Amino acid sequence: MQVRRVTDRRVVLAVMKEAWPTVKDDSDVQFEDYSPPMDNDNRWYASYENDELVSLFYAHRLNLITWQLHIQFRPQYWGKGYSTAHSKAVLEEIWNDTKCKKLYALVPAYADYVLKLAKRVGFKQEGRTKKSFQKNGVIGDQIHIGVYR
Repeated sequence: MQVRRVTDRRVVLAVMKEAWPTVKDDSDVQFEDYSPPMDNDNRWYASYENDELVSLFYAHRLNLITWQLHIQFRPQYWGKGYSTAHSKAVLEEIWNDTKCKKLYALVPAYADYVLKLAKRVGFKQEGRTKKSFQKNGVIGDQIHIGVYR
């Protein structure tokens, strides 16, 4: 397994195009209108297995010590046993590269598979925002999770 910081917008767009139906809420934003932020406060990291891109992590600086995290594993790697090891490796790179003290994420409550992965790599639930996310016409809660260094 390899972990690399991604600076090529085309790599991010290719993965996000695959992920769009999964990550997009019911808003009318179309993939064609999506432009990934890429600068020192918005960093992208990828994990690879045998030179094949497995996952893409987006870390966005919220303040001096806290970065918000978004994770996307490519669909062809779902259920293949890569998620925990790849997540731990990418998180280590993010800790080292950003020098942050906390990673934070906001996860739709229906995404129990994401919450289970987060727990396996050390995240803990910190709160809940009720009725704050709509997907496929269903309004649901979002779970606040975090992990500290």
